[in-house]
Amino acid sequence: VPGVPFTSRDGSYVQLDEGTFTGDNNAPDSEMGRRQIGGKYRSFDFGTTETTFQMEEFYAYKKYDWGEKQNADGPMLDTAGRAAVHSRHNIARELGCHDLFFTTGNWTNAATAAGDRFNNVNSNPPNVVRAQWEATEVSAANGGGRRVMIIPPVAMNHLKAHPVYTDVNARGEITSFGTHEQIAKSFDVMPEDLWVPRAVRSTQTKTRAMTATEARIWSEAQVWMGYLPTTISEGELTAAAYLYMGSDMPEVRRGEVDNGDERYDWMREVSVGAYIAVETGGARLLTTVYA
Repeated sequence: VPGVPFTSRDGSYVQLDEGTFTGDNNAPDSEMGRRQIGGKYRSFDFGTTETTFQMEEFYAYKKYDWGEKQNADGPMLDTAGRAAVHSRHNIARELGCHDLFFTTGNWTNAATAAGDRFNNVNSNPPNVVRAQWEATEVSAANGGGRRVMIIPPVAMNHLKAHPVYTDVNARGEITSFGTHEQIAKSFDVMPEDLWVPRAVRSTQTKTRAMTATEARIWSEAQVWMGYLPTTISEGELTAAAYLYMGSDMPEVRRGEVDNGDERYDWMREVSVGAYIAVETGGARLLTTVYA
């Protein structure tokens, strides 16, 4: 997600309406178009909405009771602890990103794949996706930016096995599956702008068990497509989404508690930010892409 450095913990951003870039059907012709030389220029108005936001903390916190420390190799426990805290902090950030992109209510445009699902051998996924891009372009393309798609791993696997992308020999056996580059090209996006997020998290509550019940964070049968800027710039507010971030790097702190009742060391990694859908019409969430 494009990151915009922000010095305070809250702020505001301006949303520009669609007519800002495409013109208004009710606007006098002299605001846009052709005219005779020597006449007066007439300005048009921005349709804007100012929205405030509050940043939140993304964090991971680990306590080491002293008995745990005494029964472990100190350097190994410290190294493992830092790695675990950093990993969990990244998962917290990933969850924030997921909730931004894959929440239907965040986007003006939402649609369902209906019968043209990715696991339907008689469907045509490129046509389905291109139709959604066509609808999204009406509100977003003139604002600039690049096309980005987010396809969860399960949906991507359905696409790779779809007859549109596979090669079959004379016996009807699949000899090759679709590739990331092939699918990106068919959807009119650059391969590097087709994101397949594979992060997983444990679904268990706090436990000391050696095993974990894990699940993908991006597990829904959905596809997000929208416009993001080509550079990190607060001025390019025509992007569908931004991350307003308090700092480029997370803050890591350590400490010790010994108050008689409790004795433990602790480690915490925190970053501050806000995932914001800036231009809700600049993206489209395609749901039920497989069943």
